[in-house]
Amino acid sequence: EIVCDRQQIHFCVVLNEAMLPYFESQILASYPLAVLSRIGDYLPSWPLESLSFGQMVLSNSFYLPLITNLLK
Repeated sequence: EIVCDRQQIHFCVVLNEAMLPYFESQILASYPLAVLSRIGDYLPSWPLESLSFGQMVLSNSFYLPLITNLLK
């Protein structure tokens, strides 16, 4: 989930405890300055009047990036 709280963007994920070391290693390998922390369920504490929900949809098909460096 992508959460905007107090004008800060947070990326939240729910996963099995057994997957936690793998998840942390993958995120930190790509984003070494990322701060990972465990949080409880944040939705019950938010007032219902201020909640907004949406869905992001890709406009094109997903493709893996192509290698652009040519070996010489």
